[in-house]
Amino acid sequence: MRIRTKRLLCLLSACLLSGVLLTACNQDTQDPKDTLTGDPTAESTVTESQEVAYSVSVQDFMGTAMSDVVISIFSGDQEVAMKVAREGSVNFSLPTGEYTFTLSANKGSYYYDKAACTLTPASPNVTITLYAQTEDTMTLWAPSPLTEEGKEQTAYLVGEGATHCELMGDGEMTYFVFVPTRGGVYEISYIADGDADIGYYGMPINVFSNKLLDTVDNKIEISIRDDSVNIENPQQTGQFVFGILPSASNMTDCIFTITRVGDIKLSPADAPWEEYKATQVKAYEGEHGNTLVDLDVTDPDLTVVFNEADGYYHYGTADGPVVFIRINSASPYLDSLVTITEFNRLGVYIYDEDNNFVKKESYHEMLDAYKAICDDNGVCPLTPELEYMVKMFGEKQEWWNFSQGRHIFGDKIVPPSTAWLFICCYYK
Repeated sequence: MRIRTKRLLCLLSACLLSGVLLTACNQDTQDPKDTLTGDPTAESTVTESQEVAYSVSVQDFMGTAMSDVVISIFSGDQEVAMKVAREGSVNFSLPTGEYTFTLSANKGSYYYDKAACTLTPASPNVTITLYAQTEDTMTLWAPSPLTEEGKEQTAYLVGEGATHCELMGDGEMTYFVFVPTRGGVYEISYIADGDADIGYYGMPINVFSNKLLDTVDNKIEISIRDDSVNIENPQQTGQFVFGILPSASNMTDCIFTITRVGDIKLSPADAPWEEYKATQVKAYEGEHGNTLVDLDVTDPDLTVVFNEADGYYHYGTADGPVVFIRINSASPYLDSLVTITEFNRLGVYIYDEDNNFVKKESYHEMLDAYKAICDDNGVCPLTPELEYMVKMFGEKQEWWNFSQGRHIFGDKIVPPSTAWLFICCYYK
């Protein structure tokens, strides 16, 4: 695409557009030459009356069809037809010849390459790309490449998509301020007749003189988090300053592009915690002894068995004493789980087999649910989901990392397979 410095923007007011649409509709019903017919991709055909089938298609920067664009068609200086591209394209037949056309839209101002707006029997099908034309600006205090000092600068306010802008020229930086409406990874670039130096320079309250991100092939990639965007209060949304410094004085305008290319790949620190829900909470209502005995995890024959009939773990055999877990009382090796959570989050980062981060799992809600059914000794029946919690959190804390010598058992020898039972007990 060739960008011309001198151009005439074809803009119509809402009132004028209403008249245009009415005129277009009347012409479609009254003048056979203006009938919407044919395929936009069809080649030119000359009829017995020497008419040619022409078509005009209109798209945005991403190649998406733009609807309701008014197309005014001229033969020389005389307007011979007016069409409305309802769904991005329009077909029409006119006497063989060369025609030019202009475009206007009812929403926003646009720039396009007027040199490409020519229809001939040899080139009867034309596609035009419309670029947003912004007049919105803001004033910021930013460095000047000429003086290497700060001064008041006028910056264009731009959004996602492609925006046509005048450049400052004369060795000055042209600044652009992007106010996002959603988080994501964005690619920042430009289209122009000539080369320029493009960079990211911070935010309006603090515009740096040096680039803050690498520029690769005249493109910048920037990640904007969701919490940087506040739709209800745009004043609390992050504002990002970019700049373009032309390499030649005759580069007077450009199309500044902002393209969302994907979602941010969250780091573990950025990801939200997912609560592991408690589903097996049930207070023990059976009979048991009066003396609470901690399981001997140094015993290589230590065994606990889950009894499907009552839903409890039992010590030794399926009919042995019910196994309890210390939720709100200390074990021989550590404080209670409730005490531990006063200083640490009871949760883990989970990774897949390829060491890719999957999620952060939190057990606080589950711990609170089981705390509520503990007896006076701060214990409750051991369940499979409590087993899962202790194993997951214990491995993260390296409570039984015997290979690295980091464990809670001092000089005692504890089988790794039953080490997680250190926090469990039974009534005798």
